[in-house]
Amino acid sequence: MTHYSAYSNVVSETTSAGYPAALANRHFWYDPSDLATITKDGADIISRFNDKLGNGNDLITGAALWTANTLLFNGTGQYLKTGAIAAMSQPTMIYMIVKQVSWISGDYMFDGNSTSSGMIWQNPTSPGIQAYAGTISPTNNNLAVDTWGIVRVLYSGANSKLIVNNTTPTTWNCGTKDMGGFTLGGKADNSGHWANTQKKDIIAMPSTESEAEIYAWLVTRL
Repeated sequence: MTHYSAYSNVVSETTSAGYPAALANRHFWYDPSDLATITKDGADIISRFNDKLGNGNDLITGAALWTANTLLFNGTGQYLKTGAIAAMSQPTMIYMIVKQVSWISGDYMFDGNSTSSGMIWQNPTSPGIQAYAGTISPTNNNLAVDTWGIVRVLYSGANSKLIVNNTTPTTWNCGTKDMGGFTLGGKADNSGHWANTQKKDIIAMPSTESEAEIYAWLVTRL
């Protein structure tokens, strides 16, 4: 199916399920509104969160709270992590609908399979965030605390960028590290720095393919 968004002036192709066809066969998509992909207990604590694309890149370690079709990380030990994902080398593009519930310098929104192999953290002063894959980005202050936004980060050497909503990208040379997997809510080694954040859709792709289309669709999911 073809759709046109007057908001973003983007024409997009969607599947019969209503999401962009460009997402098919990518690294992963975690959708907290799809309970068929989530294993949780009676207290809504998630112990497993499956990749909606069916690629097997499931979040299989750790825990987080499911609440009102979102993921909530309490900032005191909650995280979710995949196994190794060999294909997550540069370039890698991460999309995330996220709210900074609170802000503590040095806390990680996400990381790669090993510590600081591809991450975003809260730093150095509120509400700033920075990205890293060997070299730290300039600070982006466009995601206010306690406000939903769409964060995009491209890890691609000298072509890297960090964007909040549709504001001016923060650009830099991110370094040469490859994520090799995904840790959501804290550092890959679970040694602390868990960020108190709330998240909706989290997507990883191996390129910037269909970036405007995916962003326009995520706007409808805010």
